[in-house]
Amino acid sequence: MARKRRPTGDDATNARKRFYRRAESYLKQAKSSVGATAARYMELAKINLDDALKTYSKSTTQKFAKPIQKIANDLGIDLGEERRKIQSRSDETAEKIRSRAIDLSEKSRSARALRSRTDEQLRQDEATALLNSPIGNRVIGGTVDIWRDAATVETEQGFEIDKRRIIPALFDYFKVDNLADLLERIETIAGDKLYRDEQSETMYETVKLLIANHTLTDNSVTS
Repeated sequence: MARKRRPTGDDATNARKRFYRRAESYLKQAKSSVGATAARYMELAKINLDDALKTYSKSTTQKFAKPIQKIANDLGIDLGEERRKIQSRSDETAEKIRSRAIDLSEKSRSARALRSRTDEQLRQDEATALLNSPIGNRVIGGTVDIWRDAATVETEQGFEIDKRRIIPALFDYFKVDNLADLLERIETIAGDKLYRDEQSETMYETVKLLIANHTLTDNSVTS
């Protein structure tokens, strides 16, 4: 089997540009939106900025690209702290993270080259990215009373959570069949709080309680 080609500096630069241009686009949409929609676009901008930062190698001494500096400033992100995170990683971990980010960008670019991306496909991709971020932890934690029974299975070691059953249980409860619609249902409960201060433990618990309290008192969510 041929060894996978090591990403080059050009690969990293091109991937970085794709990520920060997406972040710029989401920021623009956030500024023309309000409420949970604006907060969602801001979160998507953060996700893409984070992916752009992952394309920098641990040993780099170059300054962050000017567009990245502007995006970070608009989002209130400390790039000094982000650089420290990059430099604190082991060489092996840093290179794996960098390679995965470049691969992600390439796959996304290739997919768009093969087929035009419809609005619905974009909507689903955005929901997937959000639910794979810390936002997803809030959604899963806040809806535990919904999916716990359906996702609990008995094994030789005792009772365990089968993570593959969580999303289907949520689809069934909220009467949806895709991630984007599920996320919108959650937004009707938590509003823009769902996306606030994702590193804040207090906000994490607040959102969990909002969702949990709603599911305990209401058997449906109006769209």
